[in-house]
Amino acid sequence: MTLQTLLALELPVPVVPRPSSRLLALAAAAAAVLPVVAPTAASADPGETVVGELVQAWAEHPQPASHGGGGLLSWIAAGNGDAVRVPTEDVAGIEAGATVSVVVGGEVAEASPVAADLEPAREVLAAGVVADAPADPPVARAAAGTTNAVTVVMVVPAGATPDARTRAEVVAAVDGPVAAFWAEQTGGAVQLGVTASFDWFQASAGCADPYALWNQAAAHAGWVRAPQRHLLLYVPSDAPGCASGLAEIGSSLTSGGRLYVREAAPSVLAHELGHNFGLGHASLLQCDGAVDAGACGVTGYGDWYDVMGISWQQLGSLNAAHAARLGVLPAGTAPTVAAGAPPTQVTLAPVGARTGTRALRLTDPAGRTYWLEYRTATGRDGWLGTAGNWRGLQSGVQLRLAGDGADTSLLLDPTPSGSAQWSADGATAFPVNIPVSFAGGAFTVTVLEAGAQGARLEVRPGQAVAAPPAATQGTGEIGGTGFAYFLNDAFSGIANWVFAYGSPLDSVFVGDWDGDGVDTLAVRRGNTFLVRDSNTTGAADRTFAYGDPGDAVLVGDWDGDGRDTLAVRRGNQYLVRNSLTTGVADGSFFYGDPGDVVLVGDWDGDRADSLTVRRGALWFVKNGLTTGVADTTFGYGDPGDTVLVGRWRAGQRGDTLAVRRGNLYHLRFSLTSGPADQVVAYGDVTDTAFAGDWNADGVDTLGVRRPG
Repeated sequence: MTLQTLLALELPVPVVPRPSSRLLALAAAAAAVLPVVAPTAASADPGETVVGELVQAWAEHPQPASHGGGGLLSWIAAGNGDAVRVPTEDVAGIEAGATVSVVVGGEVAEASPVAADLEPAREVLAAGVVADAPADPPVARAAAGTTNAVTVVMVVPAGATPDARTRAEVVAAVDGPVAAFWAEQTGGAVQLGVTASFDWFQASAGCADPYALWNQAAAHAGWVRAPQRHLLLYVPSDAPGCASGLAEIGSSLTSGGRLYVREAAPSVLAHELGHNFGLGHASLLQCDGAVDAGACGVTGYGDWYDVMGISWQQLGSLNAAHAARLGVLPAGTAPTVAAGAPPTQVTLAPVGARTGTRALRLTDPAGRTYWLEYRTATGRDGWLGTAGNWRGLQSGVQLRLAGDGADTSLLLDPTPSGSAQWSADGATAFPVNIPVSFAGGAFTVTVLEAGAQGARLEVRPGQAVAAPPAATQGTGEIGGTGFAYFLNDAFSGIANWVFAYGSPLDSVFVGDWDGDGVDTLAVRRGNTFLVRDSNTTGAADRTFAYGDPGDAVLVGDWDGDGRDTLAVRRGNQYLVRNSLTTGVADGSFFYGDPGDVVLVGDWDGDRADSLTVRRGALWFVKNGLTTGVADTTFGYGDPGDTVLVGRWRAGQRGDTLAVRRGNLYHLRFSLTSGPADQVVAYGDVTDTAFAGDWNADGVDTLGVRRPG
């Protein structure tokens, strides 16, 4: 079995954003302008409106027991039982379970590796939320009996024949090792039990239309969707076009849901039910010579310790990030240390012991949550010390980063190697008595000793440093973290471009890379830049290298040809390149002092960008790429303000400034002192904000970056 290391920009990580109530409110406002009609069947014509529930499911790789790059699938399920499949990126930002109104277009091709085996999806031309997803009932520990009822149906999809698997074997796997695993890992909150089972049933639908397959099996079994009710289909192992597994994404332990599998291995069954409970995948994040920064890649399913990683012979303990997400990490067993706190020592008990301090939660200034835990051959993890650990997984203290969407936890490497060695580097445990720093220096952890009873470690939080401010956007760099982007092209307050790109920790820049008038994103990893030419989820359109990995980088159209390129800043020297290709600088000049804050813009309207130096609330504008003094000087805003650059209205001669205060943006239409000409609101106060022209109308508007 092989694992493919997937760089996030070569195979984008699908996301299931869980937006704030504000974003949902904005989406609901968008729905108000859509025509709401009766539920429409899957045969809706292009341009028709479909109203129904957004249902999403994670499809695993079709190779059994060796999950590779799968894909997140989305449907709009009408009340009559029919459903229209839509591209997941077209409904990003809407929570699964919400009632939505969408205008569908024609069939579209998708990049997902599982899409080739499915009936085509329909493009979403417009979408809005009619009603939020209903709340799941609260999780309650069961004294006895079943909390989560499972109906098992042996199904023969169209074009398949039954295999040798029996209904009794599937039922025994669910009622036995799978139920025992989830009961143990949730502290009794989940008590799975098969309450009904049905032998081989011939369906007229195939795996190309899994929604119809589920519907037919549900009708055959008399199964009705309800909280804490699961419909489990077993399909023959050689059924054509079937994924290794497919499970609806829930939001909690009580969501219930539908799933199918092609084998009865406990690890596969437990994994797919984990999706019903609201978990994504347990993956591996590796960075080039660093723990969590710089050029990084994500190996999907690459955390072999966790049930939500690769499905193999072992069922290790649920990691702390996942236990916390499900709300089953007992109070008092996972203390929190925030960046900037005093140094502390903590003794972690083995995770498999399920006693004592089971994990340590670390929160950094950017809002990310890291988890430290100690894995030994204890309890559920006893296989680590046996021949069953043929993978050679290490015991020891491990570090994970909590995530959202496809990867709800990321296992990190505290002894990182270069990217060329990633495939051979299976070490994930902290070394003893060697300090390891991560989260931009917010934490340094040293494992002082590790034994059978526990691991004693020291945590030295660094000085709390705020997340990169949006002021850096004046150079073309967005700042912040996350891979979800919400763009608005009309100062309306409603995101009308929503997509995912890159990985959460990437450095991201915005510019018009191809000269079509639309600003898009580029990710920087070291001195390599991965450029995307449309504001959609997808792979990079081209890649090039420029400068050194530690250089400060600015984005601008330096020669006025309509295409943005890069300049490297070294002190007060700027080395300009006029093409997005690997090579040396085309020219250089000096401006300002080495410590100055610098912004980039077309200040005089000649379509060529140059620099402005900021000193407090004063701005020193230079209209050419030459060494010399400022051409004009003016004052705007306060010294501590976050500032964005753009053309804020049609006909504006050149770029000017906008001051950000909370989620209000004070736009000035000229490079002169004075009050704001317009004030607009957008996003949340915690968002990382930036500006660009998203629709080629010559006017810059706002966008925000969120953690996903």
